[in-house]
Amino acid sequence: MNPLYITEQIPVLMTLGRAALSGLGSKKDEAGFVFSPKEFQTTCTPPSPSLVADYVKSCGGNPQDYKGKLPFHLFPQWGFPPLMRTLSDLPYSLTAIMNGGCSVKLTKPLLSRGVLDVTARLVSLDETERRVILTQELVTRDSAGSSVAVTQTSIVRRTLQPKKNTQPKEEILVPEDAREVASFSAHELSGLEYSFFSGDFNPIHYLPPYAKAFGFKRPILHGFAQLGRIYETLRRNIFCGEESPLSEISIRFEKPLFLPQVLRVFLTDGGDYFLGATKGATVVSHGHITAKKTKELL
Repeated sequence: MNPLYITEQIPVLMTLGRAALSGLGSKKDEAGFVFSPKEFQTTCTPPSPSLVADYVKSCGGNPQDYKGKLPFHLFPQWGFPPLMRTLSDLPYSLTAIMNGGCSVKLTKPLLSRGVLDVTARLVSLDETERRVILTQELVTRDSAGSSVAVTQTSIVRRTLQPKKNTQPKEEILVPEDAREVASFSAHELSGLEYSFFSGDFNPIHYLPPYAKAFGFKRPILHGFAQLGRIYETLRRNIFCGEESPLSEISIRFEKPLFLPQVLRVFLTDGGDYFLGATKGATVVSHGHITAKKTKELL
């Protein structure tokens, strides 16, 4: 955990600061709000090779595999600021946004030299009395034409009070026919460690009193930190360390990953994966992978 990496996170920290200030300001009128898609384009410098190497190692990957390349799952580091810019006109508190999950389409790995061309879009909004679901797209291209396309969903809670007479959410369980691929340990400081890599220094990920104030019994690991660990686990154990074995991967977050915790990655023949404690247990997150080459996953 290198404190010098915080200097690479200035754009993210400035974005978080603006979001916090917007939450303190006067509330915009939701009644008069009319949704329209929004796009923001920018360029940025890739994170440093040392940050990339330390990040990959924290995910359980081999830093040598990423020499001159960027792991796609580090996209929040350069993608978070432009994504937040597409939300600036919304009449909701940006501090109330939760990560619902994403799907990622991949070509070749992005180069870690030159500049990255980044396009963020807010494409849709679905709202009810209790929550708002935002769908955004983030496309990153390098100088060689490789790209990573992310479709991300975020949830804005309008109230923390449960609605009367509503059915509890059905829990998703790790299937009995899924095969355990590997396990990984998320330690007490995993949230703070990822903050230095991504720039997301939300205290719910590393300060117990702050996490408890927001209804969590302990600090929780960032959702995209889970994605990085899951991908590197599958790449190492299923695809024998192949450079870029997937054309697509998705993830959906179902419950908080409390720190510290040991969890296992499970995979089915059809490419569905699950993160949980054991077979039959409630999943923390789950998703689907599509391999570039037709082959048996197990």
